[in-house]
Amino acid sequence: MADKNHKNVEVSKLKVTVSGDKKTAYASWEPPTGNVSRVFRKKGVSPKTYTVKKKSRTEKYEVHWRYFQLDKDGAKRYVTTSKTTQEQKNATLNIPDGATGIWCYVKPISGEFIDYVPKKDSKGKVQKGKYDEKKHKWYTGKEIHQDEAANTGAIHAPKRPDAPQVSVGDDGTTLTVKCKSNDPYTAVYFLRLSWEGGSKTIQWPSADKVRSTDYRQVAGEHTFVESGVAGRTYTADCYIMNTYNADHEKSGWSPKSQPVKTKPAVPGRPTAKAQGDGAVVSWPKATGAETYEIEYSDDTGAFGTDQSQTASTEGVTSIPFSDLAQARAWFFRVRAVNSTGPSGWSPLSAALLLGKPPTAPTVWSSAVNAVKGEKVTLYWKHNTADGSDQTAARLTYNPGTGDRVVTLGAEGEYTLDTSAFADGAQVLWNVQTVGVTGEYGPKSENRVVRVWEQPTVRIDVLPLIERYPFTITVDPESPTQRAVAIDLSVRAVAEHSVVAPDGTERAVAAGEEVYSRHFANPADPLGIALSAGDITLADGQGYEIIAACAMSSSLSCAATVRIDTQFEPLDFMVQGVIEEHGRYAAEVRPFAVELPAATEDGADEDAPDPGDGEGEEVAYAADIELSVYRHESDGSMTPLARKLPNDGTVTIVDQHASLGAQSYRVVAQDKRTGRIDYDDVSDSVIPCNGIVIQWAGSNAASYYVGEEAADAPDTSGKVLELGKGIKVSYQAAKDGVLRPFIGRRHPASRYGTQLGTGCTLSFSFPRRDAATVALLRELEVLMDDCYVREPMGAGYWAMAEVKWDWSADSAVASGTIEVSQIDRVDECVVGS
Repeated sequence: MADKNHKNVEVSKLKVTVSGDKKTAYASWEPPTGNVSRVFRKKGVSPKTYTVKKKSRTEKYEVHWRYFQLDKDGAKRYVTTSKTTQEQKNATLNIPDGATGIWCYVKPISGEFIDYVPKKDSKGKVQKGKYDEKKHKWYTGKEIHQDEAANTGAIHAPKRPDAPQVSVGDDGTTLTVKCKSNDPYTAVYFLRLSWEGGSKTIQWPSADKVRSTDYRQVAGEHTFVESGVAGRTYTADCYIMNTYNADHEKSGWSPKSQPVKTKPAVPGRPTAKAQGDGAVVSWPKATGAETYEIEYSDDTGAFGTDQSQTASTEGVTSIPFSDLAQARAWFFRVRAVNSTGPSGWSPLSAALLLGKPPTAPTVWSSAVNAVKGEKVTLYWKHNTADGSDQTAARLTYNPGTGDRVVTLGAEGEYTLDTSAFADGAQVLWNVQTVGVTGEYGPKSENRVVRVWEQPTVRIDVLPLIERYPFTITVDPESPTQRAVAIDLSVRAVAEHSVVAPDGTERAVAAGEEVYSRHFANPADPLGIALSAGDITLADGQGYEIIAACAMSSSLSCAATVRIDTQFEPLDFMVQGVIEEHGRYAAEVRPFAVELPAATEDGADEDAPDPGDGEGEEVAYAADIELSVYRHESDGSMTPLARKLPNDGTVTIVDQHASLGAQSYRVVAQDKRTGRIDYDDVSDSVIPCNGIVIQWAGSNAASYYVGEEAADAPDTSGKVLELGKGIKVSYQAAKDGVLRPFIGRRHPASRYGTQLGTGCTLSFSFPRRDAATVALLRELEVLMDDCYVREPMGAGYWAMAEVKWDWSADSAVASGTIEVSQIDRVDECVVGS
């Protein structure tokens, strides 16, 4: 047994009508339908299910009203009347002003039944004839209202709204549309967004919510936020609807809003092409674009920073660039711009390499003539036309057997191995380079490397030199080359000493060159005969002969051989005789006589005294050349004559012989062995004791044969002799300075090469000495050098400045001569 249908019991057929004058609302209904079953007990009877009609057990009804009402200021409110309990199945409401959307709420109230429950004592035992009476409702009622609200007509069709206000958000595409109604009963907004080629309508609130029968929200305005599409121009209009009247009345469409633009669409990827020294960049047209901005850089990481560059254009989808640096890869991107703002950036263009092919490279090589097997480095310099570095190079060379091509990278050199080339091969080569553009420039000029077998040279000479002359033969050996120059030198093997042509002894260091000569376009082979006048070799010494050949190929070769010397001993004696020659000159007669041979017991035979070197009994040594030197007062020697024959007939006249004592060195050289001996001779044969100044003469030294010296003409020139009362003051200006240095107690000295030696000659003479006056006047205006000799032996070339004066009341004139020594020596005469 169980209760049935006793919960949420509703009245049936509930409806509400409004009177024609809209003043009264009438509600009517019927009792609940169907049966209800309950289980309970009557007195003396066990529990039992009793089923009755709900209608028969309905005693009353609980009733109240609810409606929507707007205040004068447009604010909305819901009004609910008090609940009443009645038996009638109808109710009436006097409708207040401005009320609409009236609902009547009714709940049935059930009658009761009594359930007799037997009583139990404290021990739980049923007490007979005693009951507890418990009252229960036959059912529980549920409050309901009619399906549709009763519309009083107090809210009419809404007014037409104003045009919406449309704006675009900061992102350039979000549309904010504000719809505003002047009607106080607006409940629903319908927005229409339109663009070229399309439109869409949006409802607020949603249709599902509006279908709810109890929807009663009033909105004086509503803002729609919609996602627009980039590149479109939008307009908006709207209408409104209220839901308070049963037919959901609607307004007409509002005027259209002012058009608004979303930001432009993103342009497509731009294309960049080189044009002249610049570029042209183009891109697809972007919807909604008014202008375009172009960002460009040679660094992809610079985009979006202040390190990039920008340009702009209006209405066109291409732009030229002329300010782009060459030798770089340029990138571009574009965005469209309109009054709303810029679009996003397009993708980056492909890299555009700007540049020009390089000009022909500059080429050279480490050698233009190479020994076969030698590695020659070929060099080149990339001559860029756009500032770009070399990225590749193409070397072409032809050793006479066809072109060979080598492709290289950024390097600027190539090592050429010549080991496989023929002797005399002419290797032609050139280079092309490429920069950033990838396009090779023109070829360089052709360069040549000649390849030769290494030439050699042979030296033929006697290994032991016993006498002069001796011959050295230099023979370059090459089938394809000839010698264009030969340098021949002789060097000492060990340190030793030799006698110089002037008779002095000179040290020769090990490795020192004692002979050197250059031969241009020499004979092949080259033979050189060396005599004692060409080279001075010491007896018992070793020497190296070195021949270095420059070949027609520009290659070179060299050879070295050793020779040793072993000369015959000296077999002559040197002498000289000094005699007077006029008042101011001296004669020197040099000669060399044979020494007697040794006797069988080893003793020398007595040699006859040669005396003055004249006479039939004098035996002059054969193959001897003589030289004569004047000893100067400062210890030096002046060569007067050389290569004189040794036959006793030669006389040297010295116009600049020293005053006081005359001293000369006579030197004899054996032409067979180069051995040298000498004798220093001296005498006093010139009677002059004053100072002698000479000018306008011929050479100081001359030589004569036989008796010619005595009859020789006077070549002394003009001679001024200053004798009595002469006074000499000497001075020498050293070319030197003293330099003080911090930290040193005394200055340091520095010397040059000039001495500035001179003297002042003070003299007097009878003023009526016409010859002296004439010579002084001539010397006074002399624009040439003069030779000064002093009685103490000094003699030198000088410049003289004369100052002298005289008085009418004196028979003696006086003066001075400023003498400055100059760098000049007497010329040496050479015998025939």
